[in-house]
Amino acid sequence: RRTYLKTVVSDKSAFAYVLQSIFLLVSIMAIPPNFFIGKEAVLIIFDEITRRSYSQHNTRMLRRKIKADKKKLIKTINNSEPSMSSSRDDGSIVDVGSMDLTEASTDIEIVLPPEPDPCEYMTMRPVFYYTIVLSLHALTTFLAIYVGDIALFTGVIGATTGCFITFIAPGSFYIICLKKNRLEAQAIAAWFFVFFGIFASIGLNVCVILSQVWSDHYKEEDGF
Repeated sequence: RRTYLKTVVSDKSAFAYVLQSIFLLVSIMAIPPNFFIGKEAVLIIFDEITRRSYSQHNTRMLRRKIKADKKKLIKTINNSEPSMSSSRDDGSIVDVGSMDLTEASTDIEIVLPPEPDPCEYMTMRPVFYYTIVLSLHALTTFLAIYVGDIALFTGVIGATTGCFITFIAPGSFYIICLKKNRLEAQAIAAWFFVFFGIFASIGLNVCVILSQVWSDHYKEEDGF
């Protein structure tokens, strides 16, 4: 198979150029899974850096939720004041510590903030979006043409973007949201996600590089 491919590359006939075009098309079409994962990660990072669309969305909804809860709590307390004043007029003693707040707490509706749209980066300016996408596609196509084995590149991109999307990005966004509303347990868990994602990314990239080195070493021993 390798000898046949070398013959096709060295041949200058029209049929050889057709075969080379087919092989090039097959090589490019094999890239999209890794290309799209990396593209989305780059677009999300760029959109967060330029517009902070993901972290500001969570922080804004969290503040709105807290303000709404405070208003409902004040309204509930104000509604309970007439009954307390009437009991005082009757001469009875109201023990605030023994009051059953279950009824008041049920009047407070807890509204969780909606999750940010994963495709929020699609609302960025078209010039930025198409510049990033076309640049990444051109880089991937260039590597597919001129690099003998693109497995190293796609492996590094897949490992890095996978760890970023799964661990680093959610943890860092959560830390940004809790900057003014510190909750120790949640903050520790978020930092754990970030550091775990960083170390996992480093470890997976090392494994990808070592596997590529060993693969080249075995090819040299076999005489390829």
